[in-house]
Amino acid sequence: MPNEQNLKQAAITEQRTVLATASYWSATISNANSYQQGIWFSDGYGRATIGYTESMSQMRDATRANIAFKVMPFGDGSQQPLFYADVIAVNTTTNSRGTRALAVKLANLMASKDVVVDSIGAAATELVPQYLMATRTSVFQELSQQFPLYQDMFDMVANANPLMFALDGDARSWLNSMKGILKTYVRENYQCGCDYDATPPPRRSAPPPVRIMATGTASGPTPLRRLRADLSAAVMPVRLRQA
Repeated sequence: MPNEQNLKQAAITEQRTVLATASYWSATISNANSYQQGIWFSDGYGRATIGYTESMSQMRDATRANIAFKVMPFGDGSQQPLFYADVIAVNTTTNSRGTRALAVKLANLMASKDVVVDSIGAAATELVPQYLMATRTSVFQELSQQFPLYQDMFDMVANANPLMFALDGDARSWLNSMKGILKTYVRENYQCGCDYDATPPPRRSAPPPVRIMATGTASGPTPLRRLRADLSAAVMPVRLRQA
C-alpha cells in the first residue's frame, strides 16, 4: 500500500476534479438516512448525485421515471473499470470439520435467484425494490419485468465489463492511518467559495427535466475531466453470473 511519499498524483487530481463539481459539506454531512443525498436530489437539489444505486429506492416515482445513470470513471480511461462486490465464501476449515458439503449447499441457496430476488426485491410492506446491484443475470431479468430500471442497471454493468478487485488484509489499518492525509491533499486549494456547512443545500430554481445519476468505479472508460460539470457518481457491485 502506498505511503504519503508515493501517493499517485493522478489519483489525487481526479479526486480534486470530483470535489470541484460538487459540495464537500453536502457530501460529508452526517444524516440519519444514509441515502439523504439521494432524497435531496429527488427533491430537486442539484443536477446529479454521487451515490449507490440503492439510493434510488429513496427517490420519488417521478424521479425514477426520468433518471439515467452511468459508470463514473475515477481514472484516465486506460484501465478496466474496477468494481467491488459483497461475496459469499466457504471457510477452508469446513474440510477438517466435515461440514464443507453443508456450507456449499448454504452458499448456493443464499446466492440462488429466488432468495436474492426475495431479499432485494419489493415486498408487501415495501413496494419499491432496494435497487441493489445483483451479480446474477437471472436476478436482473426477474426484477426488470416489474421494475424497468433493473434492465438499465443490467445494461450498464454488462457494457462496463468490470473487474472485481480485492484489497490487502491490512487495508483497513492503512485507510485509518492515511485518510486524514488523503483528505488534506484532495481538499488543497479547494475553490468552492459558496460551500458552507448548511442543511439543506441551496436549491436550484428549477430542476432539469432529465437527471443523470452516475454509478462509480475505481477506474473507468472515460477521463473524468471530459465529463460535463453536472455529472457525478456512485459505486456499485460487480460481475454478472450466468443463471
